[in-house]
Amino acid sequence: MNALAEVVLQQAKTLLDKMKVYQVQIQAFVSQGNTKEAIKLGLTVLKLLGLILPEEPSQLDIQRGLEETASLSAKQEIEDLINLPEMTDPEQLAAMRMLSGIISATYVTAPQLFLLVVLSKVNLSIKYGNTSVSPFGYVTYGILLCGVLGELDLGYRFGQLALNLVSKLNAKKISARTSFVVSGFIRHWKEHIRESVKPLQSAYAIGVETGDLEYAGLALYLSFVHAYFSGQQLTKLEPEIVSYRDALSKIKHETGLEYHKIYGQAVLNLLGQSENPCRLIHEAGDEQALLPLHYSTNNGCTLHYFYANKLLLCYLFENYPEALKSAALAEKYLEAAPGLVVVAVFHFYDSL
Repeated sequence: MNALAEVVLQQAKTLLDKMKVYQVQIQAFVSQGNTKEAIKLGLTVLKLLGLILPEEPSQLDIQRGLEETASLSAKQEIEDLINLPEMTDPEQLAAMRMLSGIISATYVTAPQLFLLVVLSKVNLSIKYGNTSVSPFGYVTYGILLCGVLGELDLGYRFGQLALNLVSKLNAKKISARTSFVVSGFIRHWKEHIRESVKPLQSAYAIGVETGDLEYAGLALYLSFVHAYFSGQQLTKLEPEIVSYRDALSKIKHETGLEYHKIYGQAVLNLLGQSENPCRLIHEAGDEQALLPLHYSTNNGCTLHYFYANKLLLCYLFENYPEALKSAALAEKYLEAAPGLVVVAVFHFYDSL
């Protein structure tokens, strides 16, 4: 694919002609778990489009971004943003698509940059008008409001705005990812977590249907997580460990597969199917062999998942010294999981 992409890039006459190739390359990087390269390419292209984002934002950068977005969005009711005119500027449209392409990569490996990517999407929509990818900007702003700023009501309203705008624009291509974010990061702060399981499963099906495999895979693994944390019987979850693993493998979603393996093994440990219930061991290897790989990819979300599940297991099986160690390490990577229900689970077990 890389060779073909290079040929197309060499033949393309303008930057806008090259955008589709860049988007495909970024999507491939993300699906392979190569988030660093996805972000690097995305920031390079955004700079060419006139939108410069620092690779490592300072607190001042973030504060300025938050203030600008709050100021722009305060000029009208959140629900009225659905009535903004259509965005027509081709370079701003390209920037919106590029921001959408790297947003999941920044979420897992560059949480500070993730904030600026989200804010940039909302700002561009308010300044230049709504586009088919604007709902995803609004819904990820909902993550920030719920998971970082603690503004649960505002975050929920932005989530509903996003769903309504998807419907108005008939933007089926981003329906899966928008529904994934609402049900995976926002809904459970205002509704019972069990209410999010079926919408996440539906988001997976829509993603497969529309070719949005990146978010289809994320929705599928997270539907398992929410079923698990909602208290569904472990014996009913057990068959889904293999079926979900196979489904994620089929769409070649390495990131979602890695997340699913962690939670799936935690369920098996709780069912007594492990010699040491406090160790996360699955067919891919022992935790001591896998941890260096997780650290090398700098995927803070994976590391938080890993240590949060270790904390839960060690506490339940009364290995309190290891539980304390896992709690400290899970907290270290807490900022890599804003809005996720595992954050609440972590705080609950950490407080015990």
